[in-house]
Amino acid sequence: MRPRHWWHPRSMRRFGRIFFLFAAGVSLLLCVAAAGFWVRSYMAWESLFWEDFPRSVGLVTSRGALMARVDDNLGHFGPFPSGPAHWSYRALPTYDLRATTTAVIYLRQTVVPGVDVGRAYMGGTNVRVIIVPLWSVVLLTALLPLSADVSILRGRARRRRLLAGCCPLCGYDCRATPGRCSECGRVFAVENAGMGV
Repeated sequence: MRPRHWWHPRSMRRFGRIFFLFAAGVSLLLCVAAAGFWVRSYMAWESLFWEDFPRSVGLVTSRGALMARVDDNLGHFGPFPSGPAHWSYRALPTYDLRATTTAVIYLRQTVVPGVDVGRAYMGGTNVRVIIVPLWSVVLLTALLPLSADVSILRGRARRRRLLAGCCPLCGYDCRATPGRCSECGRVFAVENAGMGV
């Protein structure tokens, strides 16, 4: 018997399932973190920035909104501040992120409801922002774990039907006609042998 290589179809399917479950796990962690930030955003305005002059990149949360912001200091008002790149965190009392940002930056709505983008030039700094509601981040990151749960449950139900001698598609009892379902006409002897049952 020849050794099976990693590009064999069965190995690739297995690798695909492992990668899908890993991505679903990471997405679940992001979903829990986003839900935590969503709840916490109603208690405080928080910002986390990576500052590496002349650029700083960061996230701001407040009152159920998440703002991603990129500041490029163009250096028109003197030399760049010196020092190593660093993280900066600030927490203040909560306020409406959209209202205060609109006072400084013209925000335009996108085709997606609740998502705003903006750009401004303030005091030698080019500022770009995008504001999204945190509930949408929670919803998007929850889709992959939910689909993984559905596929796992379907796989378990299919294996249970096969082990009980039922059709994996419709669940009809096929012990009298093994390998073929007399209800839906599906032939599954190859699938049964492939699973090692």
